[in-house]
Amino acid sequence: MSDNDFGFELEPFEDDTQHGLSGTVGAYGFVRISYAKPASWKSGDVFRTELAGEHLPPASVSGTGMGGEPHLGRKAVLTVGGVTAEIGANSLGVSRASRALRIRLGGREYTYARTGRSGGLELRRGEDRVTLTDGEPVGGAGSRRRRRGAVRGGVDATDLAVALVLEETDTSSLSVGGALMSAPFRALMNPGDGGGE
Repeated sequence: MSDNDFGFELEPFEDDTQHGLSGTVGAYGFVRISYAKPASWKSGDVFRTELAGEHLPPASVSGTGMGGEPHLGRKAVLTVGGVTAEIGANSLGVSRASRALRIRLGGREYTYARTGRSGGLELRRGEDRVTLTDGEPVGGAGSRRRRRGAVRGGVDATDLAVALVLEETDTSSLSVGGALMSAPFRALMNPGDGGGE
């Protein structure tokens, strides 16, 4: 365990126009990750998730999706601090590792994958990592859950911005079951994509 390691918790919020998570992330201060809920939408619409934080670079993900939430795949556009990432994905992979997203942002290379823990998602850059898992439900059974974060190693503001903005995207393609269930919807949203994300 390093001196830089710390934990944090994000609280879900939702109103008539926005859906997201917010909370204090250690010395990086208050953050808010959200997307706009459209009054109506159709297949092929492009949606955008944004991260705003006191001491983090601005970040966003845009792409086709459903209900305002962009789908996270190779056609998504991830931008952090004005730099656009390259995203590689293999929606046909069988293992968690083979399904992981490969993200290149400037000179950094990340993997973003499901973990074996409840709702677990992890962003890795070498040995440095940000992991988020499900916490307690807010508002009773069937409601959204808090997200518990753990930072390990030499994670910096850019790494955190990447991990946090991805929290409010559709990551179903990172699990085999999720990819199978969402494939028909993604085919409608992205005709001719071939499913090879």
